[in-house]
Amino acid sequence: MRLINADDVKNIICKYENRLIQRTMIYMIENMPGVVATDEQIIEICGKGMRKMTKSKALAIVKNIYTDEEDMEDKLSAIQEIVEMETHNSITKQELIDALRWILEVYL
Repeated sequence: MRLINADDVKNIICKYENRLIQRTMIYMIENMPGVVATDEQIIEICGKGMRKMTKSKALAIVKNIYTDEEDMEDKLSAIQEIVEMETHNSITKQELIDALRWILEVYL
């Protein structure tokens, strides 16, 4: 495993990416294994107003992943929350597949 500095990741992304997805990309990369980030850096990147994603809110977002009611950052946070749940009895396989398709459509 190779460790990288979170500030280096931020500098590279900010140099080449200038859309709203920039903050989400930095947040997602900084949460990967091997990336060293402090809580202060994550708050700085995501904003001080970052709200905690509840499981019920995450389920509602993922079940309706293709609606425009939520922004991309909230959708990604919801997917992350669902992935980290102990059980997945509250969501269907089709809804999980739709979330995977959404990720592929947005990022590929």
